[in-house]
Amino acid sequence: MKRLRVLWVGKTDKGFPQAGMDYYLKRIRPLEPIDCIEVKSAHHSGRNQQHGVRTESEAILKRLSRSETVALLDQSGKLWSSEYFAQWLQQVIVNSVTFVIGGAFGVDRAVNARADVTISLSRLTMPHQLARIVLLEQIYRGLTLRAGHGYHHV
Repeated sequence: MKRLRVLWVGKTDKGFPQAGMDYYLKRIRPLEPIDCIEVKSAHHSGRNQQHGVRTESEAILKRLSRSETVALLDQSGKLWSSEYFAQWLQQVIVNSVTFVIGGAFGVDRAVNARADVTISLSRLTMPHQLARIVLLEQIYRGLTLRAGHGYHHV
């Protein structure tokens, strides 16, 4: 079954982060069904950082199927233009695609190995909640490019 999902670690704060996400989800849903899945954030401490990353990564992997395309968002990933992202999204969305945003300390090797592609939204460091909004905006932009809407201006 075809599906578009975004999976991230941690809750979304009320206020600006939630409002920004709601804004783009409201725009995306008439074009394509989308699900957002929150994975519980592990409690990290100086000694348990690796354990927390492993716990979060295991929770992520449990929610991924073998048949879907997995796009991991990571600062060290590939930098794409919006046009290239839209073309890629058009190709993978015919089946299922899940975008994964890891926790504050990233994901472990198993999630990296499961990812079909690793994408960077920017070389700048940004809060994870802002990355969610930026990703949703790019998904919306990609869907409107595919549909021929006038949202994207060059």
